[in-house]
Formats: sequence, structure tokens, C-alpha cells
Amino acid sequence: QNKEKYVAAYLKDKARYEEEMKNYQPSQQFLEKKAEQVKKQKEQAGTETAMEKYFAFLLTSWRKVSEENPSLGGKEVQEMAWQQWTRGELVEVKQKKVKMVRDPAAPKKPLTAFFLFQKKMRMGGLAMTSKAVAEMWNNLDGEVRQPFKEGEEELKGKYRKEVEDFKRKKVGEGDA
Repeated sequence: QNKEKYVAAYLKDKARYEEEMKNYQPSQQFLEKKAEQVKKQKEQAGTETAMEKYFAFLLTSWRKVSEENPSLGGKEVQEMAWQQWTRGELVEVKQKKVKMVRDPAAPKKPLTAFFLFQKKMRMGGLAMTSKAVAEMWNNLDGEVRQPFKEGEEELKGKYRKEVEDFKRKKVGEGDA
């Protein structure tokens, strides 16, 4: 009984929050600051200092040098890596991926059939680990999975429509 009033309050507040998020538009100032921040990150991505480059090289070549010379200690391995660095025997250093900025007003991707199943299990009061839910999902028959697959397809269709509307709206704002 006691729990029910909290669950009801939670659901009411969640509905209010979701309604507010549908109409939420970040301020122009926020979007400008976000764009500045992304621009700075892109500019800084290619400007590593010499020390950063050396340590990145050291990280990538340390294992290789120590495997080739198993009798060497840490100081000797570092010395050999330093010699390779000064001779210009550079190992290709992986570049960090730049995270794509997501428009906060863009529609969110829909839940998959598995996540719809997981949500139903948790709303039903089953407190299980994700691993246990995944095991249950894998053991389900196709007939039992079907409503979740249908729900997924319905949500995908809705999502595609929202994306089209969003793109049209965005293109319309770009022309104005």
C-alpha cells in the first residue's frame, strides 16, 4: 500500500517530465556555447605537444620492445624506446575519435524488442540482473517474442516519421 503511492507519484512526475521534454528547446546561448566548445575540441585534437606525442609513442612501443628483449628491465626498455624515438622509428599512433555532436532536439532512437521485454519485466516487479533477463529472452519462443517485435517495428516507424519531420523542420529553419 505504502509503495503504491510512491509509484503513482513517480509515474505522474515521469509523465510531466516527458511532456516537458517533448517541447524542450535549448536556448540559443546554450547552442552557441556548445558549438564553441566543439570547435575548440576539434582545434585541439590535432595539436599534441612533443611530450604527449612521445608518451603516446612510448605506450604503443613499450610492449613490442619488452617482448623482443625479455631480459631487459623497465629502465632499459624505456632507453631502447627513447633511442627508437630519436632515430625516428615511429610506430603509428592511433588518433582519438572525435565524438559526433548530437542535436538535443533530435528524436531519440526507439527501444529494441529486447529492451521492451526488459522494461516490461522490470515494471512487472521482477528485480533481476540484466544477465538473467537476457537469459530469459534467449529462452523465449518466437510466439512469445512476437508482441515485442511488433512493438519494436511500431516504434521504428514512429521514429522514422519523427526523423523526417525533424529534418524537414531543420531544413526549413536553414532556408529562413
